[in-house]
Amino acid sequence: MITVNEKFAESTEGAARARIDDLVRRLRGRANRFGPLARCYSECPSALADGRLGTVARGQLYPELDAALFRLRPGEISGVVSSELGFHLLLCEKIHPWQPVPFARVRAGIQARLDERQRYECQRRWVAGLPERPAVGPGQGGAPAERSDGRGPSLPWSAA
Repeated sequence: MITVNEKFAESTEGAARARIDDLVRRLRGRANRFGPLARCYSECPSALADGRLGTVARGQLYPELDAALFRLRPGEISGVVSSELGFHLLLCEKIHPWQPVPFARVRAGIQARLDERQRYECQRRWVAGLPERPAVGPGQGGAPAERSDGRGPSLPWSAA
């Protein structure tokens, strides 16, 4: 990733585009050069890992990156991809075929989501049943009553 930041001369859109185009020229479609070039020139935290993002599922990246990545074949490098962060080059190392996940692996997560949904619905119903105004007023268990000397609310305790 080469970031675009108009506040810095070396990161204006034009300068960033020239830098990414230079990397495309250096790569020349050779996947074995991707890691060393990413390590030296990428401004993404993944540069420390030769630009590797790990296994990525559809929908995890910015939409532009997602669309470009999932069009690639193993060993293929994308063209320049633009996102709100800047310019990117993507390498597809391997495609993991879709496989169903065993229920035992996802059961706890499903249960947690269902519990959360039930709590939310219960809270929503409870809030919907509340009266619009409090049934109690000042000095009746609600807001503290005003003191007779005009110095603010009367509190249920006193200072000695």
